[in-house]
Amino acid sequence: AADSVAACTAPEGFVTDNTDCDDANAEINPAAAEVCDEVDNNCDAQVDEGVQTTFYADQDGDGAGDPNWSLLACAAPDGFVSEAGDNCPNTPGVFDPMTWYADADGDGAGDAGDTLSACEQPSGYVAVAGDGCPADANKVEPGACGCGAADTDADDNGTADCADFMLTLVPGATSVRDGNTLTVRVRSSFPFASAPDRATGIQFALAYDPTRLAIDTADMSSIRSDFEGGPFPREIYESVDQANGIVLYAAGIETAGPGMVEDSDLVEITFTVLYGVSECDAVGLVGVLPSSGPAVTRVLAEVSGDIDIRVPSLLPMGPVSLDFDGPALVGVPESDILVPTDAGSLYGGFVADPGVTAEDNCDGSTGVSVAITLPDMTTLDAWPSDGMFPIGSSTVVWSSIDSAGNTTSDTILVEVGDYQHFNAHIALNGAFAGSSNRSIRVRIEGVDHGVFVVPMTGRLGTISDIVVPVATAYSCADAKDTGHSLSSTASPTIADREYQASFALIQGDSNDDNRVDIYDFSLFVTDRGAGKSPEARSNFDADGDVDNGDFAFLSLSFFGEGVECGGGTLAGGPVTRVSVKELRRQGLGHLAAADLNRDGWVDLRDMQLYMQGFDPDAPQAEDGLGR
Repeated sequence: AADSVAACTAPEGFVTDNTDCDDANAEINPAAAEVCDEVDNNCDAQVDEGVQTTFYADQDGDGAGDPNWSLLACAAPDGFVSEAGDNCPNTPGVFDPMTWYADADGDGAGDAGDTLSACEQPSGYVAVAGDGCPADANKVEPGACGCGAADTDADDNGTADCADFMLTLVPGATSVRDGNTLTVRVRSSFPFASAPDRATGIQFALAYDPTRLAIDTADMSSIRSDFEGGPFPREIYESVDQANGIVLYAAGIETAGPGMVEDSDLVEITFTVLYGVSECDAVGLVGVLPSSGPAVTRVLAEVSGDIDIRVPSLLPMGPVSLDFDGPALVGVPESDILVPTDAGSLYGGFVADPGVTAEDNCDGSTGVSVAITLPDMTTLDAWPSDGMFPIGSSTVVWSSIDSAGNTTSDTILVEVGDYQHFNAHIALNGAFAGSSNRSIRVRIEGVDHGVFVVPMTGRLGTISDIVVPVATAYSCADAKDTGHSLSSTASPTIADREYQASFALIQGDSNDDNRVDIYDFSLFVTDRGAGKSPEARSNFDADGDVDNGDFAFLSLSFFGEGVECGGGTLAGGPVTRVSVKELRRQGLGHLAAADLNRDGWVDLRDMQLYMQGFDPDAPQAEDGLGR
């Protein structure tokens, strides 16, 4: 090689050892110590051997590394530390798995017999053990009553209820009326902690309010313990002080009786509610007295053949309503209902359900039943779903009963008439000065239904509830203002379960012959003048005068004829002229005033003269033309 020579003796600067791997650096040679600098310092073909440090991954950044994830390096890489020992590498601050305890009842204390080892808290587990009642969220220790039973002490006598006989009074009803009976049972729980073998007898003092309740003492059957299922069928002693409302009673088992081994009804007392007593949610009616003086309340228990006298806990009876007022029905119609048959129906008429409700002084809202008897004597127990009642008289009875047995009922009749209603809407032609009352004749299918006085507001008015026979439809109706208009027809329709029709009446007919002709002009001339009523004949615009304004109605409708159901024309048609002689023959001689030109005829010439300004009231000249 270029850096070696063969010689008998070493030339200057040469040696016989050729193991130096970097002859340019005196610090690097086979005899040098290896240092951590990423260089092969001792020429053994290895870099930093034996001088690197072990570093551990610290994923959760808590300063301790994962012993299962390490590498060698001269300096700690990012995310690595020199300390190991983190057995929970993904949980900051936690270095070893914890023991967790199942908390199935969610009370914060765990079951020591159900554990998990985990770095993080598993769902349903807690860090604290010590739950002696793992299935009871209210207890962590069994206490006197054990797991699953509360250690309550209802009467604060220092003994948990589970170890007590607990007497309570159970009324047979929560509401009763005066004069009726109220049955109350004395009931006792049976203790399950420190339980005796059985109970063999009961002795108690009971107080009741003699101003509200009484006991029938005639045969003493009002107090008994020999009912079916009662553990103490043998009556030992009873005493009733009616004046002060005190009952003393004792009962026990028969010779072979099993006695009381579970919660049981012990004694039944029947009271009568005094007349005139009414009180909602009455309290203090009946109560068991604690032992004091002659009042002795105790239970005789048997424990391993020995008698153990137990003083029971006493619980009050809940309120009972003494109620002699029945519910008040709300929404019953004040009178019987009368409706026509629906237009278009042959069955009957619609009646809306009034929605009757009931309110009781003690019970609040009470249910309401309805009984309906139809004209054919069939019955319904609900309002018809479509609201339809048949033609005839139906009886409707609403009733409601409260918890005391008080019943209230109310009855009405629903009468569906064997007829239908027809409404006529009237519109008169022309301009109007004010209101009036017009006499309108209505005919339906050619049948005259009478003349109705109709208040008109201006030119408009309505006739409501004309009674017509029951039919599935009507095809034609006609109407006429008897003193002012021609008749007009209309096709009836149905609106709001009634027939209706609208009539447009043309005015100008003053003599009710259903045509506008020379007779109506003659009447107009004789009717002219001031101070007329709005309904006056020939006063078509309903103002205070019969004047030229009314003549305009005549002129516009002259020679017009009214139309009626069935069609056809009036015999003879409108009259264009009539002689004064004929008027007198008809007893209408006063209409000769319309013969303005005095030619013996009332005709179109006279109308023309009036239109030209001829004044029938002015003095007449010899020529009879007012000149």
